[in-house]
Amino acid sequence: MASVSCLPIEVVHHILGHLSPRELLVVRQLTRTLNHFSTVNHLWQPHTLELIQARPVLFDLRQVPPSAWSFSHSPDGWFRAYLTIMKTSKSGWVPTEDGIRNTCWSVHFTGLDLVDEIPEKPQAICRFDSDGIVYVIDGHLLEPHKWWIENGAVRVPAYPALRPSRGKYTWGRVLTHSGVHMLSTSADFLENLLRLHLEILEASSLIPAQEKESMTEELEWALRNIRASERDTSVMIRRIEELHFVRRRSLRLEFLPNEEPEYPTHIGVFGAGLTESDDEDDMSSDSDFESQDSEFEAPQTGE
Repeated sequence: MASVSCLPIEVVHHILGHLSPRELLVVRQLTRTLNHFSTVNHLWQPHTLELIQARPVLFDLRQVPPSAWSFSHSPDGWFRAYLTIMKTSKSGWVPTEDGIRNTCWSVHFTGLDLVDEIPEKPQAICRFDSDGIVYVIDGHLLEPHKWWIENGAVRVPAYPALRPSRGKYTWGRVLTHSGVHMLSTSADFLENLLRLHLEILEASSLIPAQEKESMTEELEWALRNIRASERDTSVMIRRIEELHFVRRRSLRLEFLPNEEPEYPTHIGVFGAGLTESDDEDDMSSDSDFESQDSEFEAPQTGE
């Protein structure tokens, strides 16, 4: 049987261009040649950008122009960016004062998690302000309370500790105790992609100084816009409501699997999970996925 290396490169790229991310992840395990061909940027940039557009939790990433990232300056940069997003969607997170301060959260009382009673909007949306007080900014009126971090959890007087987890469907940050489910956006995705961006910049000596300067300016402009949007209460309320809708819709589909989805749930549900192993073999050194039949699993509570 003829080897794939006998085919013109253009033909191989054309064939691979018709594959989904899940299929590419399988193909890259077959041979060293296919491992190389299936991680090139022109295949993974569109998949990464589609993922960013499809997931509401990735609001911040949409504000960064693709040209501001350094991923195109590494042969597999966009593939690594895709893996970074998927790894983050599976990882937990640890509350810190800086990470909680000035963030908005939906408040949902979990006793209402019945199929026909999941409210269309959160019961309340609150904000953990920098003054150490959590205020309700929309929905049911709740008394302002002092908040603090203790033993890896968020504490509010007279309530059980709010434990952190990652939303299975939303990929957002979650805080829960026995009676409350709180959901928020997640800065982890932007932080981890920025780390990869800087790593590629430092490793590449071929990027012209003028282009580096242009990327830096674009990125700084995007980050300023992101910070400004986080200070806009109306914008944050809309973001939190959209995440709540994704969670509500996904929970309903668990009970009503034949109902037509309103949200593009095919994004991220490629039947692949993440592994933490680092194989020294060239074909699998950065192969962070292994075949599964379920959605990417993430630590979660209440979803």
